[in-house]
Amino acid sequence: MNIFDNYSHEYLTELMGADIANQVASYIQNPGNMPSERCFVNVVPNSAWHNNGHKGVKVAALAFLENNQQIVRYQLKWDSIAARPGGNHLGQESGQLENRWVDDADANGNLIANIPGTDVYYNDGRIFFFHDIVEQKDDIAGEWQFRVMIDDLARNETIAGASSDFIKWDEI
Repeated sequence: MNIFDNYSHEYLTELMGADIANQVASYIQNPGNMPSERCFVNVVPNSAWHNNGHKGVKVAALAFLENNQQIVRYQLKWDSIAARPGGNHLGQESGQLENRWVDDADANGNLIANIPGTDVYYNDGRIFFFHDIVEQKDDIAGEWQFRVMIDDLARNETIAGASSDFIKWDEI
């Protein structure tokens, strides 16, 4: 499936900027035209939730893959117990995972990059795109950060990665 079947060029531009949306279009038209930066993560505050006792952000993660020997890891970290994500979908426990990268998972424990029945890989597996809408209670404090990494299984190494700016929950 082509990524533009699910997301318009305009929507990708809104989430990630025009330059990145254009790189996606270029890579789809010519798979040999691999962008020099292979991973992107962007975070946009979502002010619509301030009215219901919550605050949130939209996170967009994108990775360009060369072959089926490459996999994506979508991760986050938080800086303190006060910043710990609500719910238990990460299996986090107080005081155990602060300031460490954690592979993000859904409510069933499936890693974000491998959720059954969810479209996150497009264009014959060459593009990973995940749009995460994160909602937390208004009393959350501290900072979060997201990143996306490409691991090459054949070479047994991480070959690319990018991190978002810090989300400062007190400023949202």
